[in-house]
Amino acid sequence: MSLRVTVLTLSLALPARTWAAQEAPPLQRPSAVKAEPVAPVEPAPAAPSAQLSPGTGAAVQLSPRSGASRKPASVGVYEVQAGAPAPAGEGMPRYFRAPFAESMWPGVVGHDVLMVLGSGARECVTLTKKTPDAVYFKHRKNGNQQAPLSAVTSIHEYSWECQTRTNEAPPAEWARSGAGAGLALSAIGAVMGGLYDASHPDPRCELRDEDGVTCKKGVGGIPHFMYAILGVSTVTLGTPVVAIGGASTSRDLRVKGKIWARAAGWTLYSAATLLNVLWLTGFYGKVEALQLRGLTTGAGLLGLGGSGFMAVDALLARQELIALRRQDAQVRPVAGRGLRIGASPIGQGGQMTGMSFGIGGRF
Repeated sequence: MSLRVTVLTLSLALPARTWAAQEAPPLQRPSAVKAEPVAPVEPAPAAPSAQLSPGTGAAVQLSPRSGASRKPASVGVYEVQAGAPAPAGEGMPRYFRAPFAESMWPGVVGHDVLMVLGSGARECVTLTKKTPDAVYFKHRKNGNQQAPLSAVTSIHEYSWECQTRTNEAPPAEWARSGAGAGLALSAIGAVMGGLYDASHPDPRCELRDEDGVTCKKGVGGIPHFMYAILGVSTVTLGTPVVAIGGASTSRDLRVKGKIWARAAGWTLYSAATLLNVLWLTGFYGKVEALQLRGLTTGAGLLGLGGSGFMAVDALLARQELIALRRQDAQVRPVAGRGLRIGASPIGQGGQMTGMSFGIGGRF
């Protein structure tokens, strides 16, 4: 009630001040007013629209340009202009996911992009036109085509998958195969290091080569040159192979991986490489202080550990890439096959009067 009173008070008080500020006109009697005749006004002839030319003061006649269309441009339509220069072929990758903003289309129409469809297909195309209902593009193999706008779920600009200039995109990743190959190499290096140490229990005695001194014989009989060629090379190559396989997933800049696993892998690999360098220096450089048993075994185990941590990073990065691809296609999770049983109470007013059971599933 107080609000209504305030509003009414304002509406009545404000006009009062305006009226009070104006002087009331004097009253006149009807007999005192003299009517003056009004001359009729003839309409002037319509003159053509003119505009002064700048700097001359002369009138310039304006007329529509021949061939010009007065129809306004369609909303939501973007098309490559004829004769427009081709955009640069390299740039920072950008990722767009449906629903697309209208401000995105002027920057991608006319560019080579990776178009992801809801079916999971990934095509390298050149966008030529976009309408509110469809997307027109030029396929590298099949020529000009179009697709419903609702079927396009993601667009990647400057994608690494389209840098081959061919229709078939390169393999998305080989992290799993790289991890397997790298772990196998590191395992061979670890086995070779262990067998070498078992074959040479006293390396200093062997290197002295003194007459009349018999050195202990070990088990396995792995010669020095075999470990120098096979053992050192496998330990050196194992971890980098895993790292390169994992790096194949990071070409998609959204993939982060596990930095702690990479850091641990490179640290152990560096230690393994250092032990191999010490062994090579001690054996071939005749440095007796470095002629120690266990260097090769330690180098092999450290190399295998480095490859293991690097494989963790590579496989987890692969899982991230698979999840991102699924999100690009906006694939909804499907319920797994099998039988499901459920139960729920039945009641009213806080009192349970029974139970309901249900059974269902996909077969």
